[in-house]
Amino acid sequence: MNPKVFVPLIGQFDNIGDIILRRELLQWLEGAGELHIYVGNSPADYDASLGLDPRRHVIYRSPLLWMLASIRSSLSSTRGTVHYIFKPGEIQLTFSGLKEHVGMLPAVLVTRLSGGRVLRIGVGSRNFGYLAKALFMLSVRLSHRSFWRDSLTRKQVGIGSVMPDLAFGQGSGVPRGVGDPRGTLVVSLRGDHAFPRKQWIEGLKMAAASLNLSIVAVSQVQRDDKRTKEIADALGGISFTWGSLSHADQERRLRSAYQGARLAVSDRLHVLVAALTEGAVPCAALDHPSDKIERHFEAAGMTPVVVDTVSWDAQRVSNHLVNAAHSQEAARFPERLSAARLLLGEVRNQMLIEFSAAAHD
Repeated sequence: MNPKVFVPLIGQFDNIGDIILRRELLQWLEGAGELHIYVGNSPADYDASLGLDPRRHVIYRSPLLWMLASIRSSLSSTRGTVHYIFKPGEIQLTFSGLKEHVGMLPAVLVTRLSGGRVLRIGVGSRNFGYLAKALFMLSVRLSHRSFWRDSLTRKQVGIGSVMPDLAFGQGSGVPRGVGDPRGTLVVSLRGDHAFPRKQWIEGLKMAAASLNLSIVAVSQVQRDDKRTKEIADALGGISFTWGSLSHADQERRLRSAYQGARLAVSDRLHVLVAALTEGAVPCAALDHPSDKIERHFEAAGMTPVVVDTVSWDAQRVSNHLVNAAHSQEAARFPERLSAARLLLGEVRNQMLIEFSAAAHD
């Protein structure tokens, strides 16, 4: 009997980073069985960019109907042929952030009892509230395998292993210096953070001038459009805002920008990952950066690209960016990306082994 895999691929509909990592998991699952995918009230553009096709995938808008379909399938199908994979990406260990991990426990229990596999692939957390964590651990202990996308989550949970973020598997992987000359510095900043200091802005302008790069500000998250325009104006560059473009068109535009970039500066993890996978040098030289970017690059076997510039003057910001563009680490990124993709391939193989083992238990 053809296996069935239930997996939620819902995400932030205005965030191409969410699409990228979920698309990678979807591509892993193609050919593994009949895919039952929950996406909520996603717009058609999100579904198309993700790669969903109603001719090949069973798509659900209602979480209740999706959960009931999982339970019915587990109860009526051949033993060991119905599996559940938790949503990849970031979760918040708060009561509101645990809807799937608590709400889907009935389906998870039935999946296990029917011989199917329960897996977590490419999940990470940014907080660890005590009570919420205790509830989360009920769900974790019911999983056959957990692959976390950063070592802090693994340390806090105490179960499972660490893998590179799924988004490292996407992109062309074009090494720096191959193809068209890289003549730009790409910058992308969150719209919900404070506008950068004058010294930081001047440092970026000085670095771009020193490296003979033009500046392009981009929005990988639609809600950042206003900040993208502000940054482009402040830096004297051009902006690639999202506006009314489709998800796929904006992603193509972004990847083209990353393929032409020598440096990518951002406070968004998946901007830096996407830029790296198109051959740009990622750099999180920021005022008050979080450790999220550092943790996820380390899990992919890459030296941290994060520095806190809050006390730096413009010259020091510029010097750091120029040095980053010329550094030995920049030259190693293509090799380390290849190594990270090999690790991702190993995780995919382990997922398929789990499915196969379930069918033979």
